[in-house]
Amino acid sequence: MSSDRVGVQSRIKVVAPLAIYTHCNSHVLNLSIASACKIPSIRNMIDVINEVFLFYNSSPKRQRFFEHILEALGSESSKRKLRGLCQTRWVERHTCYETFYELYFYVCCCCEAIINPSVYAEKHVQDGWDWYSDTKVKAQGFFACFEICPAHHCIFSSEKWS
Repeated sequence: MSSDRVGVQSRIKVVAPLAIYTHCNSHVLNLSIASACKIPSIRNMIDVINEVFLFYNSSPKRQRFFEHILEALGSESSKRKLRGLCQTRWVERHTCYETFYELYFYVCCCCEAIINPSVYAEKHVQDGWDWYSDTKVKAQGFFACFEICPAHHCIFSSEKWS
């Protein structure tokens, strides 16, 4: 945080006492763009992307399983982890969206494997991947959201699904 007693502002005031303090223009722009998105389906999609990131990031077991699915399905991506959304740096959000777009097929497969391990049992899911019911419910919610959300279909549809 900035104040008139510490940081760059106080140093500038020592050299130039008549200097006027303004907030960082990049930060103001980022906050303006972030609050400008009023389209509900896009706002919901952004929330889902962040929730999916938190779902995998908050559990080492789920993250390892996601990496296992990437390996088992032969992902050519060098990315092995989803990225979180930066709340204040809109410009940096593109890396989060790019990563999610690149791994979208595998995120869906991973959710499906958590929900119904028998579908992937023959070659992808090994013993030891037991899931609590709340994990299955969250994965099922994400998977259902991916199927019905129109913004996801427009932005993340891929030739891998066809």
